[in-house]
Amino acid sequence: MTLPVVLVGVVLVAMSISGTAVALPSMGRDLDASGSPLNWVVAGYNLAFAAMTLVAGSAADRVGRRRVFVAAALVFAAGFLATALSPAIIITDVARIVSGVGGAGIMAAGGAILASSYDGAARNRAFALMGTMAGVGIAIGPTLSGLLITATGWRGGFALFTVIALLVALGATRARESRAPGAGRID
Repeated sequence: MTLPVVLVGVVLVAMSISGTAVALPSMGRDLDASGSPLNWVVAGYNLAFAAMTLVAGSAADRVGRRRVFVAAALVFAAGFLATALSPAIIITDVARIVSGVGGAGIMAAGGAILASSYDGAARNRAFALMGTMAGVGIAIGPTLSGLLITATGWRGGFALFTVIALLVALGATRARESRAPGAGRID
């Protein structure tokens, strides 16, 4: 169960990196926003994701990889839910930053979970699949997001991502917990 849960989390994070831009025109109309505030829907997520990836990886090694992965998936879901329910662009921007923090945790702790769960050739295959899913998520994110927005509106798309992230968190509770031996103190 560990590998599928991590892979679904990875593809979800990757899709939210590339697919959100497709929602911007609809979001701008609904939230009466344009320019820089609307740009932060994407930029805030990406900035938080980049800034928090190393922090999340370090935390996973110290407090537990599964624990950080589950918490990150919950933070990711909370950010998506807040985005789906957002009445104003500033709330949307903050919610997307929250989602970026959660996405960083999913990617960093997910990789650490795979590294501690598999050895040798199986580990190589697990990481190859993780990289493939990240690439697939980036590649299909705009297309699937566009279809989803057409079918459910941008709020529906963010709500669906919320549900999937909650399922990822639930599935991850079944993974084995691990920490880095001798992780040392936080610097």
